[in-house]
Amino acid sequence: MFKRNRPRVENTNENYAKCLCYTERCPTYNQSSLAGGLFCARGRSEKTLEKKGCVCPSCPVWAECKLNGVFFCAYGAAQ
Repeated sequence: MFKRNRPRVENTNENYAKCLCYTERCPTYNQSSLAGGLFCARGRSEKTLEKKGCVCPSCPVWAECKLNGVFFCAYGAAQ
């Protein structure tokens, strides 16, 4: 039998609380008036955005889940 792969990042309240996406530290989030956060788990934003910088590599969720991508708000959830 095959096991289903779990998502790279769990979409939990605990991870959302640690997420840096929606803080003033993220220039892309602030410049693009994005909503939500935890894009590494939830997927890309539906809004058109202009990439101004990415704080993902300094995020605790990014480190704990051993991610290597950036701009999840633009490109989608971590795979």
